Amino acid sequence: MKKFFISKENLVFIFNTLLKILPVILAFSFFVILLHPFWFSRRLEISFSYTSKEPFKIYAGFDRTGDLFCPEKLTVSEFTIPEALKPTKHKISFSMDRTNYIGLYLSVKALNSDVHISKLRLKDKKREWPLDIKSLVFPVDFKQKSVNFNQTDMVSFTSGTRSQLHIKFPKHVRAFYHIDFIHLLYAVLISALLSGILFKVCRRLQNYRRIDYIFTVTAILLLTLPIVSINYFGKLSEENRLFYTYPDFVKNQTLNQDFPKEFEKWLNDRIFRREQLIEWNDSIFGMTWLKKFNVSGTKNHPDNDSAFWGKDNWMFTTAYNGINNVQHKNRFTEEELRICATQLTQMEKMFRKLCNAPMYIVISPDKESVYEEYYPDYLLRERNHPESRMEQLINYLRENTNLRISASLPVLLKEKANYRMYYKTGTHWTPRAGAFAAKELLKLMKNDFPHIDENVHSVKYWTPDTKNPDVDIAWMLKYKAPTLELPPDMLLYDAPVFNHAAPKKESYPTDYLLSLIRDKYTLETGDHNRKRLKMLAITDSFWGALMPHLSPHVTDIYHFFYGHGKDFVLFPFTEDIIEYKPDVVVIETNERFLHRFLTVKFGE
Repeated sequence: MKKFFISKENLVFIFNTLLKILPVILAFSFFVILLHPFWFSRRLEISFSYTSKEPFKIYAGFDRTGDLFCPEKLTVSEFTIPEALKPTKHKISFSMDRTNYIGLYLSVKALNSDVHISKLRLKDKKREWPLDIKSLVFPVDFKQKSVNFNQTDMVSFTSGTRSQLHIKFPKHVRAFYHIDFIHLLYAVLISALLSGILFKVCRRLQNYRRIDYIFTVTAILLLTLPIVSINYFGKLSEENRLFYTYPDFVKNQTLNQDFPKEFEKWLNDRIFRREQLIEWNDSIFGMTWLKKFNVSGTKNHPDNDSAFWGKDNWMFTTAYNGINNVQHKNRFTEEELRICATQLTQMEKMFRKLCNAPMYIVISPDKESVYEEYYPDYLLRERNHPESRMEQLINYLRENTNLRISASLPVLLKEKANYRMYYKTGTHWTPRAGAFAAKELLKLMKNDFPHIDENVHSVKYWTPDTKNPDVDIAWMLKYKAPTLELPPDMLLYDAPVFNHAAPKKESYPTDYLLSLIRDKYTLETGDHNRKRLKMLAITDSFWGALMPHLSPHVTDIYHFFYGHGKDFVLFPFTEDIIEYKPDVVVIETNERFLHRFLTVKFGE
């Protein structure tokens, strides 16, 4: 029996032939990508069995980005489903112009009847896939009070709520994603073409050697392995942000000129084992151990799309439109100011009605507003208006409403000569700034609660600390261990030592779909004769440095923490708020997230 053998000449011939036809295949793939909305249009159908004592609404949509944390980015259709006392099968269908579906968004709303859904199926013209809800639903959905999984394929939605589920399609269902496949094939073919051209150049310089083959194969593997398995779900833990969403090739009925750049960001975020590859890169090229010998210089990493260096080793971020905020380019329109005032006034009335509690608005300034002298001069020179968006909104609310507004910017600007108010390496304010902001809030609360003395505090003494600073911007600049790699002066801040014990904390289910964490805190105080106020705090991360300084006057806090600038969504928790019966309500947001006041969802 003859052994199968291909001569060296035949291998060269095959290689040269493939190299010649690769550009044709790439051109064809490009046109497939360009025209895929027309070629791959299809109609998908969702079927399920349900029971309900009244008609209800289903809000459903397919997610093609993998970003299931942000349902507001999805195209959602509304369906009215009739009542059914016995298990009844129903179908809803979609006409879709894309085929790369990663998951299913499903929301149910009924006023006076629980809704039970089971036997969920997804179907197109050729195939049908049963969806095992409990095994495929995003884990955080299990923790919703209004959702209950009775058995493997049944889920119950509580009446009076609009509960939502995000169902991940299993990989065998995602197998029909033509566009994903074409995009990845396109990247693989480009990698192969570049490697082949490099191989040809090497051949012209010298004769074929075994090392040339090894080098070519290795180059192709290194270029293609990261895109073999795309990560569609989750977030980037080290950079504390969500994945970049998949861009539209056609936007506003024209070709998206930024598609290559946006697609590169999408791919960079989702390549196989991304964070581990970054860690290996740092280890192999000595990024970590080299910095240990260069800590005095500090600038071991260049600026990037997320962060940059200012003067005197101060770090700043471009996140959340940061540069435009500093340049005062994103000011509110008159209509937006009116909407903010209306939204906040209505919310104050709601809390008065629910629990007869006064509402206070705390606006924490951005780091750049307090330390703009360390911002690059060339960016400050492009400032459009002398008044910032924060100052514009505060002035408007004070002139046109009776809302209680606590703004700490003036006192921080005054006291920064004596204390460091923000971390050099992070976006957040220090405990010193939190103490001053708490004092300003207590001054405002004194009008409603005369027994409050804003000068009474629970800080035993302050101590310098460099061990636990905020380093989120340092992470963005690729420092793996900032406290070890940066000079102590950059990390220095004042840490409080309190007279009382650490707050007792009772945690509730985390809702990542809303970027919401709920906790109840009990703040100890030595003076038990003092009136103990209960507070509902709806805030972002700046609240953490402020809250402990309220302890002599506020002893119980029900904390709603909304991360990443997400909307304040309150209506699912009305009953919880009524049951808690707060004496005080605080709405706190950072300057960069003032747009939240345009979209507060406090009722339907």
